Amino acid sequence: WQARNKNNYKYLDSDEEHYKAHRFDKREAGGFFEIPEKPEDQERVMKDAGETAIKLAKEAGINYDEASGKFTNFPRVTISTNNGTAHEDVAERIQAYMSLWGIDVDVQVMEWQSFTAARRTGDYAVARQGWIADYNDPRSYLDCARSTDGNDDTQLGKDSWHASH
Repeated sequence: WQARNKNNYKYLDSDEEHYKAHRFDKREAGGFFEIPEKPEDQERVMKDAGETAIKLAKEAGINYDEASGKFTNFPRVTISTNNGTAHEDVAERIQAYMSLWGIDVDVQVMEWQSFTAARRTGDYAVARQGWIADYNDPRSYLDCARSTDGNDDTQLGKDSWHASH
């Protein structure tokens, strides 16, 4: 596999120094998110993330009532998951947590075959996704975000908006 793909991906080099030079470092993530080094900083980071989320929602036209701490016109969201697993519990916890913000969430529980088919075709708003690396290489995860990859259940780059931009 490595021999077939050696010209396509710079992350396949087995040299440890090459890997270290090309791996993502959380400090180089463009400031998109912060991972606190100390546990005591987690509360501050979560507060900052919440404030940023409220700001972005307001910019998108979502009303936020400061007195109640809830959104008043957030669109209803559906989370899809497969049945018979702890993922149902996770979806219900997300549903309960989002209700604290005034966001109505429906949980759609599906049997496995229907669930995977819906994810592959993009027939969902939010879906539970689990993935584990098959090998110690960033490609294990990066391939999931390539529109030409069969594991791109997120549908990144597959819709007409992405194709036209």
